[in-house]
Order: sequence, then C-alpha cells, then structure tokens
Amino acid sequence: MERCLTGNAPTLKSFEQQAGKVFFPLKWLEIQLVDLAVFCGVKEKFTDEQLRQSSEVIMLNFSHLKLTELMIFFQKLKSGEYGKFYGVADPMAMMENLQKFKQWRNEQLYIIYRETEKRIREEAKLQHDENPDCKPIYLYKEWEEKKCKKTQNI
Repeated sequence: MERCLTGNAPTLKSFEQQAGKVFFPLKWLEIQLVDLAVFCGVKEKFTDEQLRQSSEVIMLNFSHLKLTELMIFFQKLKSGEYGKFYGVADPMAMMENLQKFKQWRNEQLYIIYRETEKRIREEAKLQHDENPDCKPIYLYKEWEEKKCKKTQNI
C-alpha cells in the first residue's frame, strides 16, 4: 500500500503528457468505471455520457493522483469500504467517495512522512551516539526529494 502511495507511478496528468493525448487517461478511467459497474452488478450501468463526463471530472479534479492510487480507490470501492451502489451506477456517489479517498490518502501520506522523518532522526541519533565527533549527515538530495514529495502529495 505504501509503495502505491509513495512510489514513482505516473499521475493521470503525467500519463496524459507521456501519451501525448488526453484520450488515453480518459479511456483508462472509462475502463475502470465500466469494470466497477460490472463488478457491482448494478442493473443500470453508466451511460456513455456519464462515462465520458465522469472521466473528464476525475481528470480535471484529480489528475494529481497516481494510477496506483486510483487503483487503490477502485479496490476500496469494490470491497465495500465506501458503501454500495443501489441498483444504479451513480457518478455523484462515486465522486463523493473519491473525495473521501483523497482525504484518506492525505492522512496516509502524512503518517508515512512522519514515520520516515522519525526513522531518519533515530538513525542520525544512533550514528551520532556511535561517533559523537561526527555530526549527523542529512543528504541534500534526500531532503530535496522529501520536500518535493511532501509538497506534491499534500
């Protein structure tokens, strides 16, 4: 789970930039939505227009999410963590759940960030305890990467 949240998977936006067209991430999202409706066994599936608009709304509002994070979101939906659809695939309910997921994701990233910082401080203290004449080294590159990840993900 942590790797899905903090790894180097492309975001929807970078997927679009790498592919050179917005078409690919939109189609990927539509496939996820159809798969969700089929999995849920709802009687009324997403219409073509709902699929198109839902994909566009996700792209516009959540393009900072990584593909792996969206995969977690759809897995959480399928596991019933955010309730269920009642006979109809409901784009508004899905968007509300995506907002809940985003909040969960931010909380998880904060926990991971705090745990990483704690581990680094503990390692630096241990290094200093073993050799008091040495000052703990916090590599600039590591600091820069963490700073970049923190500002990107929050």
